[in-house]
Amino acid sequence: MSNKYTLGYDANPKKTCWVNGAKKTTILAQCDIVSGDADGDTIILGWNIPVDTLISAIKVPKAISAITGATDYDIGFYKPNREDPTDVGSALDKDALVDGIDFSGGVAVGDINEADKTKTIGDLLSLSVEDQPEGVHIVMTLNTAGSASGTIGLEIDLVNAG
Repeated sequence: MSNKYTLGYDANPKKTCWVNGAKKTTILAQCDIVSGDADGDTIILGWNIPVDTLISAIKVPKAISAITGATDYDIGFYKPNREDPTDVGSALDKDALVDGIDFSGGVAVGDINEADKTKTIGDLLSLSVEDQPEGVHIVMTLNTAGSASGTIGLEIDLVNAG
């Protein structure tokens, strides 16, 4: 008989989230997609998220109806523009969490996060809190925006990895 550990514990047994548990928060992101959106448009889903945060899930809590032509959306991280808070900033890794999800046929309920769930944002981006002390934005990029309107509802689960 052998003892095994969770993937998170195996990845980093010093993080409290794998040993004693950690506080989880959820971002409720309701995104209004309109027929006038252009390819390359962005939607900020989460503002100034600390890099020592783990993204445990990006959930679609209710099935999303088809959005005609919306064939390539990414979710990733941007370095915020500290001079202009209305500007999304510059891409650090625009598809770190979701790469090329297709909403043209609709999306079923479930977790769409493709990233390694044992890694913090800093691990995914090779950044430390000292490198990016004010955090990063979680952003959806509409690479191929589509030609119809619809609503995309997401729940992004964040865990303070400790």
